[in-house]
Amino acid sequence: MNRIFRIFQTVKDPFGKMLVSGSFAIFTAQVTVSIGMSLGLLPIISVSLPFMSYGALSAMINAFLFGLVLSVYHKKNIIRMKKI
Repeated sequence: MNRIFRIFQTVKDPFGKMLVSGSFAIFTAQVTVSIGMSLGLLPIISVSLPFMSYGALSAMINAFLFGLVLSVYHKKNIIRMKKI
């Protein structure tokens, strides 16, 4: 999650910032709820720990979000041409 936060700081594109911040929020919520359930602070619901718990759909969604963040970081220096 530290890397996602650093990517958020380096990206200048507003749409890219929204994508990265949304992915960061989803990862943070999953980790917080999962750890809170393990410690007995939160009620037990069906939320898996990202990239640790087994679940095909959850793992695919987390991999997609992480790939989206890395794609935004990869394209952060591309200057878009404006149509005249």
